[in-house]
Amino acid sequence: MLIKLKYFYKKLISTFWFLPCSILLANILMAILFIYIDREYPLKPEGILNLIFSENPESGRNVLSLISGSMAGIAGTVFSITLVVLQLATSQLGPRLLKNFMYQRINQVVLGQYLGLYMYCIIVINAIRDGSEFSFIPNQSILVAIIFTIMNVFLLILYIHSVSTNIQPSKVIDRLGKNLKLKSDQLYPDLNSGIEESFTKTFNEGLYYTQSIKTLKHGYIQYFDLEALVKFSEANNCIIKILEKPGAYTIKHQAVLEVLSKTEMLLSQDKIETLNSCYEVFRSKSLFQDTEFAILQIVEIASRALSPGINDPYTAINCIDQLTASLSVLANADVPQRFVTNNPDELRLIVPRTDFKGFLETAFNDILQFGANTPAIIYRLMASIDKLIKSDDSKLHHTVLKEYARRILQTAEHHFKLKQDLNKLQVMYKNLNFYI
Repeated sequence: MLIKLKYFYKKLISTFWFLPCSILLANILMAILFIYIDREYPLKPEGILNLIFSENPESGRNVLSLISGSMAGIAGTVFSITLVVLQLATSQLGPRLLKNFMYQRINQVVLGQYLGLYMYCIIVINAIRDGSEFSFIPNQSILVAIIFTIMNVFLLILYIHSVSTNIQPSKVIDRLGKNLKLKSDQLYPDLNSGIEESFTKTFNEGLYYTQSIKTLKHGYIQYFDLEALVKFSEANNCIIKILEKPGAYTIKHQAVLEVLSKTEMLLSQDKIETLNSCYEVFRSKSLFQDTEFAILQIVEIASRALSPGINDPYTAINCIDQLTASLSVLANADVPQRFVTNNPDELRLIVPRTDFKGFLETAFNDILQFGANTPAIIYRLMASIDKLIKSDDSKLHHTVLKEYARRILQTAEHHFKLKQDLNKLQVMYKNLNFYI
């Protein structure tokens, strides 16, 4: 249940509408509050305050009308600028990176604050009364509207600065790299207590009865609730095998879970529904439990940069650097075991995992293919392997890294046209032997 609430919260705050609507609602409530304050504790301007406030209701209406009209016009301008930025980002960085622009807080705050102040002014205007017997001018509410207008001017300047910097590829790549490093430590909850590698040798799936749990719709797997699956396994004395990883695309009626039991067991419809509630399928990928998706977002930028239409190898090199930094974290990370137990002797869950070799290939394979004819890209890939070898404190991945370095060299041997370029790469490859 906790992971469901966490997923729902992450999904809610990552939407484009949630924060603007919250700000809009806050402005409406604030307008009602200040109107109440003006009625209960009216402000009577005296002295220098007469220069700011007016006892003429029509003057108050004019000020609020001017502010509301300006806010509505600027909100339209902000929305237009955002659309232009999204169009540029789509053509340069790829359509799947639109979320990184749409869901930036500054864009949402500006749109919400301008529309919120517009609604604030409309409500306060409606409260102004001008009559022979009763006259009401909410001076404090008008003062708040003026203060917010001044704040919105500075907010617009901040927004323009943010848009001009966030469209730069280096900024986008750096932000994606930070997301990837953050997700590197959140592959799965640490449910392994006293795990034994002996399960790898002793577990024989053929000795168990199996029953498949199938998806109810098409889409990408968002997460698996491992804690709930372990509890189900304990309650029903069975082993649950997860067949797909978060981020995998599944079709309707595809098996994603298998229930293994030593005796033949027919699951009831309620139990099947319980197991189906332990994972979520959605129409698009998510970073919630899918570390490879964070890697692929950076790889996509590099791949587009290396396309003939763009031909920007330096952006691709920037991507390689960010991927190298993240791979260095994964190389020394404590990747969860494939077998999950509730005690050292009782197997409860079998989880598919991506090892370091899988992350390495996901990060570099496409870049190696698209940049095979560009020596600068190949040099940087080989240099990245060199850095990863030096940063691998456990030395568990040296063999994998050496094999990939050999793959880079073989690619260069087939694509490099100048012998001098190949000789330089061969020297870099030979230097790797000093660390292995």
